[in-house]
Parts: sequence; C-alpha cells; structure tokens
Amino acid sequence: MAPSVTSRFYFNGNAPIHNDLIRDLPIFAVTVGDNFAGGWASATADSKMAFENIMNVVNVQVPVHLAMPRIYAHQYFDVGKEYPKLSIYAFRPMPGQSWQSDGGYMVGPSIAMVIKQISVTKITPIHGWTGLPAIPQVQKNYLEKKIGREAYAPMAVSLFVAGDTEVVE
Repeated sequence: MAPSVTSRFYFNGNAPIHNDLIRDLPIFAVTVGDNFAGGWASATADSKMAFENIMNVVNVQVPVHLAMPRIYAHQYFDVGKEYPKLSIYAFRPMPGQSWQSDGGYMVGPSIAMVIKQISVTKITPIHGWTGLPAIPQVQKNYLEKKIGREAYAPMAVSLFVAGDTEVVE
C-alpha cells in the first residue's frame, strides 16, 4: 500500500549502543501508544509544539515506536536491551534539498526529542509500508545511496521508557 501522506520532517537518531555513540540512525517516523496500527504521530507534526505533544504522552505505560530500515533495527537494537538515552533529530527538508546539494542531508535547524532510560520490547516488520508516511526525497536519496533497496524494508522498534523525555529546538 502506498503512503498517503509525506512526512513534513525526516528523522535521524543517535544513541550510546554497544559501548559506542552510534550516529546516523535513520528513522522514518515516530509514534506513541499501544501500537502503531492507528498511524504515526510524527507524520503530521509541523512544529516543536507538535513534537512536545507527542512526547508528553510518553510514560511507563505508553511506549514509543520508531520506524526505521530493517538493517538498522537488527544491527543496533536487541529485544530486552536497555539504553540510557536516544536522541531523535527532526529535520525539515528545504526546497530543492537533496543529499548531494548544498545544504545536504541532516543540516539546518532541527528539533531534538530526547528519550531517557529506554528498553526495547519488540521489533516488528511493517509489511508493505502500511500506515507509514512517505519519507521526504532528501532522506530517500540518502538512504538509497547508502543502503540501496534495504531502505524499503521498514521495521518498528518498540521502546519502554522509564525515564524522562525532552524536546528542544
């Protein structure tokens, strides 16, 4: 099923994983709640306040779900593993921006969502891109160049959050 909406932002994360600070974790979308079947909250987010509204819902009973390429989900996240922090940066694509252009990928103003004391509860395939927004062209170009067709095998990484969340611009 083709995505019906294109995300207004593209996302990239970093986290201390396996004793290293892992940067450049591409993320397609972020949502909170029991599951992601109802859609992805970040698909229509258009401001810092919108991301604050998403993160304000998070608590020990309300998990966070990240959609990302399968290769990253399996390489960096293990079910049951705990991580001290995950930072998710939301970048707004600029007109004419591509991963090759001046301005490039992951530059410009961003909004950071910081989630502390997380553990992975499950990793689930998202068949046929169901419910996910289309990713902006700049992220699509970057991922196709970096990982090829693997960019189109999305997985949902579900996180239990025991710590605080913060949104900064």
